[in-house]
Amino acid sequence: MPEPGANTAPFGAYAGPLTSLRARPWALVRMSWRQVRASRLLMIVLSAAVICWLVFAILIYLHFNTGAIAILQIAVQTLAPVNDKFFVTFLGIQALLAFFLTLILIPPLFSRDLAHNALPLYLSRPISKLGYVWGKLALSLGLLSLVTWVAGLILFALQAGLAGHGWARAHAHIGVALFFGSWIWLALMALPAAAISTWARRRLPATGALLAWFFVPGIVAGVVDHGLTTPWGTLLSPLGLTRIAWRGLFHLTPRTRRPMLVQGRVIMLPYTPVPAWCAYLVIGVICLLCAVILWRRLQPLRGVRG
Repeated sequence: MPEPGANTAPFGAYAGPLTSLRARPWALVRMSWRQVRASRLLMIVLSAAVICWLVFAILIYLHFNTGAIAILQIAVQTLAPVNDKFFVTFLGIQALLAFFLTLILIPPLFSRDLAHNALPLYLSRPISKLGYVWGKLALSLGLLSLVTWVAGLILFALQAGLAGHGWARAHAHIGVALFFGSWIWLALMALPAAAISTWARRRLPATGALLAWFFVPGIVAGVVDHGLTTPWGTLLSPLGLTRIAWRGLFHLTPRTRRPMLVQGRVIMLPYTPVPAWCAYLVIGVICLLCAVILWRRLQPLRGVRG
């Protein structure tokens, strides 16, 4: 009797056990890891992320170690307080490193397959289009998660363990903000990077377009903000969207006045910040559009004009 789950096809075909549909995309994850593990740039960025985490972990530890403070001759008042701004600063630095990881990881994964017309070979196998996308993005999302919300939650747990259970209960919103704030940033990086890569079909154009996606809208948003004296231009920039979303998640107090140059003099004008829900809505629309573009561009067969 054949084993359960075995392929019993005739004519000498493969008759061994079949993997489940959910397990098949992991073959793409292993292949992606073999492609990127030899990258020196990847190791440099990951090392920088580890060093940054160690610096912030040491800062937390020094708050509770009077002996180390005495040896280093550091005044406790000079140490950065471990509060919302502390974790926002950490997440901002790690988000920048995650952006460089995105440039290294995601564009080659899709552009190589499309440039060499390898997509029909993938999708002719027993793997769905959704499984292909997940297999390509799983490794990148895993590494990006390690340097953002995973590292942040470990810092949160370290602070909670040293300060006692009361601190974790009183600052639980920080842990929630680290998790969801990281995924907001990852969504604004991974999905546009994948969509741009399938559109450009080459690594260098995809990398350049991704750089433009993150920096050019910020310039346009700055021009709109200062030219029209309105804060709503911030919604045009991925960085501005992330800043607004993080402000709401970390319960940071928004500024109510901002400096403006009027007739050669700097004066303070009233400033009404953009509500966080507006940023969440725009982020959702961007992610939806990127998902649609990615889905439509990943076509195994393309028509040829005669």
